[in-house]
Amino acid sequence: MTHQADEQFFVAKRSWSKQKDRILEGYLSNYLPKVSQAIGRPILVVDGFVGPGKFSDNSDGSPLLIARCIARSRFSAKLIAIEANASLHKQLCDTLGPFSFATAKHGSFEEHLGDILQASKTHSVFLFLDPFALKGLDLASLDHVFRLLEAGSSIELLLNFNAFAFCRCARASLKAPLEIDEEAAPVPTLSPAVLNTIAGGDWWQEFVAPDVSFVDQVDNTILGFRKTLETRFKHVQFYKVFASDSHRIPKYFLVFASRSDTALSLMNDEAVNARREFLANEYPRDSGLFDIVQLEKTRHGADIDATILAGAREWTERGTLIQHVIECWFGYLLRKEIRSRIQELLRTGHLASKDGRTTLNDNALIRQCEPPPLLFDS
Repeated sequence: MTHQADEQFFVAKRSWSKQKDRILEGYLSNYLPKVSQAIGRPILVVDGFVGPGKFSDNSDGSPLLIARCIARSRFSAKLIAIEANASLHKQLCDTLGPFSFATAKHGSFEEHLGDILQASKTHSVFLFLDPFALKGLDLASLDHVFRLLEAGSSIELLLNFNAFAFCRCARASLKAPLEIDEEAAPVPTLSPAVLNTIAGGDWWQEFVAPDVSFVDQVDNTILGFRKTLETRFKHVQFYKVFASDSHRIPKYFLVFASRSDTALSLMNDEAVNARREFLANEYPRDSGLFDIVQLEKTRHGADIDATILAGAREWTERGTLIQHVIECWFGYLLRKEIRSRIQELLRTGHLASKDGRTTLNDNALIRQCEPPPLLFDS
């Protein structure tokens, strides 16, 4: 499992990669103290496909971002960064040299998977996997690590999955015709067996049927990928990384998997911040458009309120309801903003608390009013 990127790939960082960096760095800043306090195991962060650690334009690569994040934290953690290319590995060693807790490993991710498997039995492990090519991903092999979750291991995954490229290869393997949403660039030849290894099964084949549009195939593929990971993880969510807000298909998906409610909430907030930063760059203030939060509220506000009400048909703890909204609308509202929406629905009579109070904590029971008033945009 190598990323198959050469030195040319690391000349300059692409604009869309900054969204990935924003989420990775922001989440780890919160992950390190939360895990240290809650679990008490030593922490191991694994960056599986790293390159030289720094781009030629002086941008930090993922291992350097992670190393700086650990160094800023007062909580101890180790970093293993893996690179298969000998020349890039030499540069990586120089990049990580100042960080005593970081180790640059030479070889493929697959070659070091056994060591990661052993470490997962005694450490809290955060896996960041960003393979350059599809063949760098082997979900079947990774499942040997994920199975340790059943024995109580603490494992989290942040994975860059290129569903667009996967669908193109899948369609080519089944000799499906190109569509207008596909690029004209040559498609790598990957056999169905290789695609099964990448996806962790043959479930993907039902999503490349001729009667399904390419856009839907991409979305359905990430949902199938999510269902596969949900056999091991309690929470699996994805963040769509777009090059432009006008595009129909993302550049790639960041897939997050964890069994922790707290972790999901933390990652949601980082995804929200990254998304709003991206939209702010797409729609600068001098463009005459309203602010980004208002833009998102206009797009999704009524639907999110409907989700809140649907999740509270029976008496439900506020914390459980917030978690439900995060799962349905991952990356759209901060946790504190969901609390505010619930508070507003209480004020307008759409929701009621069991004890009649309007000042609540996450253990307070709330329910949709019967019959509920008509929703309106407050």
